[in-house]
Amino acid sequence: MSTYDEVPYTSYPYAKTHPDRLCTLARLFGMQPANVARCRVLEIGCASGGNLVPMAELLPECEFVGLDGSERQIAMARDLAAAADVGNVRFCHADILELDRSWGTFDYIICHGVYSWVPREVQDKILASMRDLLAPQGVGYVSHNVYPGWHMRDAIRHMMRYHVRGIESSRERIVQSRALIDFLVKHVPSEDGAYALLLRRELQILQNVSEDYLFHEHLEEVNEPLYFHEMVERLARHELAYLGDAEVLTMQLQQYAPEAAKALDQIVSDLISMEQYMDFVRNRQFRATLVCHADVPLRRNLHGSYVEGLAATFAPGRERKPIDLSPGLAQHFVASNELKVTSDRAMTKAALLLLRERWPQPVPFDDLCRDATALLQSAGIPTSPTDRVALGFDLLECFFQGAGVFLRSWVPPLALHPGEKPCTTRVARVQATRGTHVTSVLHETQHLERGPLHILQVLDGTRSHDEIVEALADFVEAGRLELSHDGRPLTAREEMRGPLQTVLRDVLPQFARRGLLVGAERS
Repeated sequence: MSTYDEVPYTSYPYAKTHPDRLCTLARLFGMQPANVARCRVLEIGCASGGNLVPMAELLPECEFVGLDGSERQIAMARDLAAAADVGNVRFCHADILELDRSWGTFDYIICHGVYSWVPREVQDKILASMRDLLAPQGVGYVSHNVYPGWHMRDAIRHMMRYHVRGIESSRERIVQSRALIDFLVKHVPSEDGAYALLLRRELQILQNVSEDYLFHEHLEEVNEPLYFHEMVERLARHELAYLGDAEVLTMQLQQYAPEAAKALDQIVSDLISMEQYMDFVRNRQFRATLVCHADVPLRRNLHGSYVEGLAATFAPGRERKPIDLSPGLAQHFVASNELKVTSDRAMTKAALLLLRERWPQPVPFDDLCRDATALLQSAGIPTSPTDRVALGFDLLECFFQGAGVFLRSWVPPLALHPGEKPCTTRVARVQATRGTHVTSVLHETQHLERGPLHILQVLDGTRSHDEIVEALADFVEAGRLELSHDGRPLTAREEMRGPLQTVLRDVLPQFARRGLLVGAERS
């Protein structure tokens, strides 16, 4: 029996594994990957389907295949797909070593949270499968733990495994590992030595992780981190090449202090060495590596024209000051991660202003240029034929620097406003009945409280706002939802409607901003 049968791993969506992210980065680096709306995707180690099923629902013309060695997790994945009526995804209980060319070719292959946790033979099979099963312009994703950041975690892992030696029960191994963490937190020397500082930091993290994470990350028999350059060497042995990192910010030298960036630029001449040295500087622990066939030509420069055919979003922070579009006047846009985007270019300011207003809806680059030009013309500000390329470069720079701008090759069916009959995805409605985490249309995890979860359950695109209120009143009468006013529980249906309508008016726009609403035709 697999340890994942005993302790299933919580299966979440990972936006950085989505074919849209893989396709976008591949296009920026010069590849011609398959259209996201009509592609074939394989996930090696799909767990209980939390990553693959939401993708499949919103990409109905694609084919998705998930493989996992845990029979229990595969059963859970099939159950989620069936409950959400998602028919274009197939889950296979199989060993990774069984993968061969009979599975066909795939445009995108995802392997998240598997590579470091399996024996070397299986690691080699994962890379060999990417070589054999990826389409000529296909993109693979493989995440893995890396040194130097994992050296301290490795030490703690060995401590835990020593402490639970001889204990067979998975549950008891988890309990005893928690006990060891508590013991170390209390008794690690308090002086500010390097060992104490690093150990306390890691222990504080472990105190708050889930049991399944603790068990599979630290107590599994195999967990083999490696240096980035070693991973690149392994790729080469399998006729694969490093395409980039799914977290593009980590590829940028500009993220470091100017002195460090200058020094690295002087001593390093190639991409792989540069990224390895950046790992040394930041003590990196984890990578999300994108791969392609070794014979695919790649480009590493950036040009504004590369944004052509893509769509853009800008995730705004709470601060939304008025923007002066006058050319030459620097203005600041604050992103949701609190980073500031500063520009004095009229076209860039107009585009960011439009994206800020339309968040979370991606805007195709053509539409963005057209609407930004119209906005500037209405303000009496002249435009130039060179504005388009300059805007493209600015968006690229913001994207690679993690400054709130995201580029996409596929526009998801988001609803910016609730509409008369608000709707969410079938997967989200099922998830809302089973836990506190649901998947957004942007393929991100959203945590909801009990009340919003019940609202989400009835947003199937067939109910008006009044009908949603009645459905929520049914929940209250059935004891599934509590409703009170001034500390007094509301039990009469006629007195529930007003408070429920108020709650609905507040919650539905929040759902839209969090990317939880779609058009009714997708229900």
